[in-house]
Amino acid sequence: MAGSWNSLAACILFFTSVLAVEPPMLQPDEFPSDIELGSRVQIVCYLKKGDLPVTFRWNKDGKQLLTNERITISSSDSISSNLRIQRVISEDVANYSCTGTNSAGSDSFTAALIVRGNVI
Repeated sequence: MAGSWNSLAACILFFTSVLAVEPPMLQPDEFPSDIELGSRVQIVCYLKKGDLPVTFRWNKDGKQLLTNERITISSSDSISSNLRIQRVISEDVANYSCTGTNSAGSDSFTAALIVRGNVI
């Protein structure tokens, strides 16, 4: 009987490890330090580790980032999200956060967009 329990325990451990979803781990990125008004900038939110599917969300100063003709969010694959700003203006100076989420959890990082010579 002990052999049956050992086999059952081994099967449970195997299936638990197969079915376990690994939470996302993002690779932090930063904005360049030489951004000027009117320039273009891009930052990437990259899934370094974790199981798919992952959804990405961008925030600006803690609020959901709204896109427009100057500010776009795109993804060419399932493991990254790109934030692009065309013609940086002073209102773009902020902390931008990316959050990656799957069924096991989430991870995020924040990057400050600072414009050279801009006084807030």
